[in-house]
Amino acid sequence: MQSPPLPENEAARQEALERTGLLQSGENTDLQDIVELAATICQVPMAMVSLIDHDRQVHKARVGIDAPGLPRALSICGHAILGPEPFIVPDATADERFATNPLVTGPMHIRFYAGIPLVVDGEYALGALCILDTQPRDLDERTRDSLQRLARIARIYLQQFADQGGQPK
Repeated sequence: MQSPPLPENEAARQEALERTGLLQSGENTDLQDIVELAATICQVPMAMVSLIDHDRQVHKARVGIDAPGLPRALSICGHAILGPEPFIVPDATADERFATNPLVTGPMHIRFYAGIPLVVDGEYALGALCILDTQPRDLDERTRDSLQRLARIARIYLQQFADQGGQPK
């Protein structure tokens, strides 16, 4: 298992995340709507909006996932925030970064992962809109486009939090 490396802009990214005030708030009903739509449209049992903090991944909205978060060292989303493009793992058991990850080998049995980085201020990926499945798969172009559209809505929402220093108006 490979823990996700830190982005080059980690300090500034962390400041942008803290500016949103979202780490101190509970789960978010607006983001929950986005996550539920993502799970339905993509026909997956699990979906979430996660934020990547210093040493943890915080689930701000989730479907099919019991835990409110997990250690960053185990996080697949921690890998998704490293670049601007969708991060897709068709079969986690065949990917050396994740094959021995407890999220893959343990009770969640994650096989498929797709995460769209949620970028604020044009450069700081605070987290990701993610979908997960217990079966290997890939996304067709239409489904990938739908997921990216939902991620754009989530990004706008997060940007409002960053701009307002907390709850958007």
